[in-house]
This record gives sequence, structure tokens and C-alpha cells, in this order.
Amino acid sequence: MNIQAAPAVPFLPAIREQTVLQVSKSVIELFLHSRGTAFTVKELATYAGISERSFYRYFPRKEDAVKPFLTAGVEMMVQEVSERPIDEPFETSLAMVWEGSWSADNMERVQVLHRVLGKTDRFRSIWMQVITETEAAWTQIVAQRLGIEPSSRQAALAGAAIVAVLRLSTETFCDAEPDEDPATILAANLDLLGNRLFTVRH
Repeated sequence: MNIQAAPAVPFLPAIREQTVLQVSKSVIELFLHSRGTAFTVKELATYAGISERSFYRYFPRKEDAVKPFLTAGVEMMVQEVSERPIDEPFETSLAMVWEGSWSADNMERVQVLHRVLGKTDRFRSIWMQVITETEAAWTQIVAQRLGIEPSSRQAALAGAAIVAVLRLSTETFCDAEPDEDPATILAANLDLLGNRLFTVRH
């Protein structure tokens, strides 16, 4: 495949967080366009409009280049769920956030991304790592909704359970049928947990 460089990224003495995300988005776009990840670091750097040396400075491995994009997406979901009405069922909050997300409007691209990154253990592990790193945030959200301490067993278990559901749903979606979407898979997995974990215990 002939790699075309993206518009050059202006680099200052220290790369900005936004530029790191921009490079990450470029790498994701290349993977989506080619439906594969079989590129050298030099090819990825060229496509993103940076030098190979700069690429290695900020991404020790080529797999690390997808992390800022994935992290931004998951963090946005966490933030939007935290801003939903505090008395709204957790499952409803997650569904409402999903319906208004980029993913809901780009189903085919989302499924391609899941399958592309799910092809190799290294890329899959980065995605799972990003999801796992949100556990504390989910624990905090549940604690706030229920008016309990984040250190409580219920909040901690709920945070861990949400992460487990997200990880399982992501892995399942990599092998899902074309007409299955992540929201449906996620809702089904959340339903298996039952409502008790997300309600106040008397």
C-alpha cells in the first residue's frame, strides 16, 4: 500500500498532548482504511506527518500509538455517564451516552476497528489496558450515585464488574455478527449482573 503523508504536524520543543492525540487518530485512520495493522513504524510516522525519531520518542512501540485515541474515547464515555442524572439507572445512563456517541453514528467503522485491533495480542492488550484503567472512575461514579464511600465493597465491586463487562463486550464484538452492535452486547452483559449491584442496599 502506498503510504500518503498526512498534513505535517507542527512540533514545538515538547510535543503537546493534543498533538499526541492527533498522531494517534492518524494511525487509527490508517488502520481503518487498510483494515490491518501491518505497517512499520516508519510508515506510521510518515502517514502521521512526523519523523520516525519523534514517533519512538512518544510511542515506545507501534502498538502504543493507538492508546491516546482509545483512552480519549473511554474517558469521554466515563465523563458523560458521570454527568447523567444521579437517580437514573446505570444501564440507562450508559445506553443514553452510547446513543449520542461517535461510535453509534459510525457502526461499520467501530466494528472494523474492533476486528483490526483484535487480530493481534499486542493491540488487543492495549485496548484491554485502557478499559482496565477506568476502574477507579467507574467506582467513583457508582459511589456518587448511591451515596456510598468509593472504598466500600459495593462500589469497588461495581467498578470492577463494569470493567469486566466492558472488556468482555469488547472482546465479544471483535467476533460479532455484522448486525450486532456494541451497545446491544454491552446491555446484555450488564443485564447478567442484575440491578442489585447498582442500587442502595438497606
